[in-house]
Amino acid sequence: MAGDAVAQFRFTDFLSSEYINSTYNAPGVQSPVIDSLINQIIAAQGNKEKLLPLGRALDRVLTWNYYMLPMWYMAEDRLAWWDKFSQPAVRPVYSLGIDTWWYDVNKATKLPSARQQGE
Repeated sequence: MAGDAVAQFRFTDFLSSEYINSTYNAPGVQSPVIDSLINQIIAAQGNKEKLLPLGRALDRVLTWNYYMLPMWYMAEDRLAWWDKFSQPAVRPVYSLGIDTWWYDVNKATKLPSARQQGE
């Protein structure tokens, strides 16, 4: 299979029948039509005249089959840090706000003994 290695990985691992049991092929794509289009797209890397209609055809086939692509959404952010930082009383609504934290000398001084006590 000739073509760009990155394109080959992205298309084959995520959308080809060959990887139906792979964790990458989460939507469970298994179609000889899609496999054929992927192979043609990989072979046509660098050729815009061939890639454009092939990409459109692949898009139509994928859309027509209604494949679900999970977003793996979590409502919370998980973060681990040493307790030597302080944070503002009001946190940003749409971010972790790490860029608003500051080094707290008092907390940093207490950290070694807290670590020894397993806290």
